[in-house]
Amino acid sequence: YYQSEILNAGFETPVVQDRNYTFLTNGWPNLYWKTTSPGEGINLSRDIELARYVEGDDGEFNTNVTFFPNQPDSGRQIAEINAENFGALYQDIITAPGESLAWEFSHAKRDTTLNGEAMFIILGPTEYAQTVTTYEQLSTLIEQIITGAGYADRTAALDHLNGSTDGNRNSIRYEDPNTKAVYEIWYHNADDGRNDRGEGAWTDLAGAYVVPPKQYRTRLFFVSDPEASGKGGEANYGNLIDSSRAGQYKKYLIEYYEESYDSSNGNTVVRTHIKRDEEGVL
Repeated sequence: YYQSEILNAGFETPVVQDRNYTFLTNGWPNLYWKTTSPGEGINLSRDIELARYVEGDDGEFNTNVTFFPNQPDSGRQIAEINAENFGALYQDIITAPGESLAWEFSHAKRDTTLNGEAMFIILGPTEYAQTVTTYEQLSTLIEQIITGAGYADRTAALDHLNGSTDGNRNSIRYEDPNTKAVYEIWYHNADDGRNDRGEGAWTDLAGAYVVPPKQYRTRLFFVSDPEASGKGGEANYGNLIDSSRAGQYKKYLIEYYEESYDSSNGNTVVRTHIKRDEEGVL
């Protein structure tokens, strides 16, 4: 699929089993998301995991979904990046060079009693990113970005990524000297004291990636971090995401007018300004 924004942004399709988790394969109809991870055991080749919540008789969300502690940030379904293995969910977006690709989503940890669960957000050209098909290759790419951008090690890079500038989370941007591919990464650790089951369980994250020249397709990766998972590095545990969005949105204003005819002046059209809307996005 090639589209100008993320599809199935809230992970609401396909509709999966109530109060449970469901494993899906790459290419599942109306899913649109794909994964770099192959699954394990009986779930081999099924490593995209969605869970669905339903409302109880009292109108509240039923939170008795098997070992999923958080109600959705929006809608009724969520995704877990760590399904059976460390890996990444991704989509490709059509992009215009020189423009800013904005992204946002909500992140929560799966186990409210434990600390940890962290993930990277990576954007780069589909032309080269599509060759990254395994989690090992993703880990190598992250290491290449960190060292290529001049950071001494992972700790130094995360110190930078965990900070913020002008209220926005810091990122690391890197251009591969051989391919000229430009990648940018962000990072978030859900170890921030958000241990309740309600809306406070989710952290809203956002950023923007300026698309390099001649790059008409961009891949967005949501990548689990094996060194910061909810249960000491368990491959099938953690990183719940919801309410994702990504695309190149142009700001616009809407002016409203009313037209009438002045019959006393040869049916002259009279245009009256009604209102002006706030900025939106398109």
